[in-house]
Amino acid sequence: MTVDIEKLEALAEDAIDQAKRWKDAGEPWPIWNKCLLEMQAATNPAAVLEMTQTIRDLQSSVQGLNTGYEAYERVNAELRAERKALRKDASLHSQLQRAAEVLPGAWSVEIVVEHHAGWIDVFDDGGNKVMFDGEGHLADQVSDAIDLALTLSKEDSQ
Repeated sequence: MTVDIEKLEALAEDAIDQAKRWKDAGEPWPIWNKCLLEMQAATNPAAVLEMTQTIRDLQSSVQGLNTGYEAYERVNAELRAERKALRKDASLHSQLQRAAEVLPGAWSVEIVVEHHAGWIDVFDDGGNKVMFDGEGHLADQVSDAIDLALTLSKEDSQ
């Protein structure tokens, strides 16, 4: 037996419409009874059981989809965090390559790292430590140190 949900819905709506339409106009039992009998015939116990099973199946499917979606969102969040970390690493790598290519003469940029701390030291072509106070991500500090070295070396050559 296949339950026709649209047919049941239409019969229920018709029964409700008839009840509303004829409520104040007396009691048109033949019309109301016909709608009610059609509704009752369509909602026999087997049909009701089949509909409740369909509802349970749909609820189970929705729950499965929600679980899958939540797992997908967790994986996406992990991948976003990993991508962010990789971008920072790539940015630092890019700045280190830039330093090797563009630092003037004997200028140097040293990265010092210890437990829970790290900083950048900049040295001019005479080996003298240049005042540098970097902030932010290490890649940003390396970039700022390179820019400082380039600026100061141009000033020294003028």
